[in-house]
Amino acid sequence: MTTETHRRLLLDLRKMQQDPPFGTSAAPVGDDILKWEAVIFGPADTEWEGIFTLTLEFPNNYPTRPPLVKFKSRVFHPNVFTDGSICLDILQNEWSPVYDVCAILTSIQEVLRRFFTVLRTHTDFYHTLLTREQMQEFNLDESVNSRGFEPGKMQQLVTTIIKEQLRLYRKAKQPYLLESSESKSQGKQFFLAREHISSGGLHARSAPVYALVPHNGAITPNYAWSQSLDDITIELLAPDGMEFKGNTTRVSISTSGLVVGIGDFELVNGTLCREINTSDSYWTIEDGCRLVIVLEKTQKTWWDCVIKGDACIDVQEIENVVSLSNFNESQQREILELVKHHNSKL
Repeated sequence: MTTETHRRLLLDLRKMQQDPPFGTSAAPVGDDILKWEAVIFGPADTEWEGIFTLTLEFPNNYPTRPPLVKFKSRVFHPNVFTDGSICLDILQNEWSPVYDVCAILTSIQEVLRRFFTVLRTHTDFYHTLLTREQMQEFNLDESVNSRGFEPGKMQQLVTTIIKEQLRLYRKAKQPYLLESSESKSQGKQFFLAREHISSGGLHARSAPVYALVPHNGAITPNYAWSQSLDDITIELLAPDGMEFKGNTTRVSISTSGLVVGIGDFELVNGTLCREINTSDSYWTIEDGCRLVIVLEKTQKTWWDCVIKGDACIDVQEIENVVSLSNFNESQQREILELVKHHNSKL
């Protein structure tokens, strides 16, 4: 460690002790001044409200080079990778020796706050679709509905993503909090929204209704389904007066067939559109009223239906987009850098 590095770290420590940014604290761990631990308060009234701990490892040539900063606390955020590392410009290619520990911690706090701010300032994520009556009332044409969500759908989508990531975390880290007897194998991904069962199908309870967004799928009389290139997600609702329970729910998944029932009552029984990988397929019960099934495809191809004989979708209209979460952390970083480089040229 150079004399300049030691002197600078002492200055950073003094600043953190005398005038720390609101909601932050940081200090070396033990006698090693190159290794620090920090605490920050997440922004209030957001999904990241709370106390988070981080580690900072300073290189021998700090502040010429930035420290390695990672969350010790688990954080679900698009800028935080699963190993705790943070996608933050000032910790990478935009680092400058003028930044200190105070600046780093306040920037991380802003990252937690900024995600939904960026959605507000740079996207139409918060735009609400209007009814025809509202367009007439406000004297607006149909172009106002060229983007956005129906009322309540945006909040529901965010809640769903958080809920699913919580479920995946618990499956991996706290399986004792899940009803393990009602779950088979490991999980992937659900998509939520509100849709009603058509009158020709089973008489499902009025609330809750389908929680699955039929992304690249459809809503049939008996179930809703969505798909990615890797898997199919199906949701069934328990009919009135019935519940999905571990000891009465029947789910039989074979390479080419699917059977679902409650006791002697059969909800689905048919031949699958294509063969699946049963070892990586699973089912799970949500709140007793929903049954979610994930079928792992054997081939990366789009299905036009789940059960043969059910209504088919037009696969030519499928949104052929691969989620960033499908890539590993190294690939995600490369993609984000490419996007940033592209945007800088616009």
